[in-house]
Amino acid sequence: MTTRVRQFTLAATMVALTWLPSGCTYMGNRGRDAADMFEIGITTSSKPQFAFHPVDYFNSIALGYSNVEGTYWGIGGRTVGRMPFSDKASWGLLFWGSENLTIGAFDTNDPHQVWRQEMAHLQAAGKPLPTEKPEYSKGLVTVLTHDNSAPPITYMQCRRNLHFGWIGIHASGRPLDMLDFILGWTTLDILGDDNPPAPVAAKP
Repeated sequence: MTTRVRQFTLAATMVALTWLPSGCTYMGNRGRDAADMFEIGITTSSKPQFAFHPVDYFNSIALGYSNVEGTYWGIGGRTVGRMPFSDKASWGLLFWGSENLTIGAFDTNDPHQVWRQEMAHLQAAGKPLPTEKPEYSKGLVTVLTHDNSAPPITYMQCRRNLHFGWIGIHASGRPLDMLDFILGWTTLDILGDDNPPAPVAAKP
């Protein structure tokens, strides 16, 4: 092996070792962005429950009602498999409504579930953090007249819930997350959900 070949091999090895950690992080972020683009799965409950929520567009127009506590089997919350499902009386009457859906574990760092700035303010003030997802307004009129609108990411999603008795289906598409996934390949993180901060522990 010539000196030039050895030097090239050494340089290439150093570049690869330098890139490897960041490359793994980069691809991990792309995978998490992909997992955010949609939710689809089956809901089950141990007792008869009801959901008929066929219309929910961009947190502005909604029609239906859903009150289901059970288990979700599918893709959601950057997870594939079995996870808790909680929809505490979400409802929509065209431009009025309320949203209280949680799939998977509640996370005070998840921008799909909470306002991160609000969590940071609570922590800085030494106040307890919520232990479950807050109830948010939805429907154009309700959002404009109440001061508890959902985090911005959830405005750009369309959800469907049907649950009759012990089984149902949930589906949600997130166009803004789809754009975040596409632009993420350029390292542009429009939703600020890459490399989230360390989980904030809820105070008793």
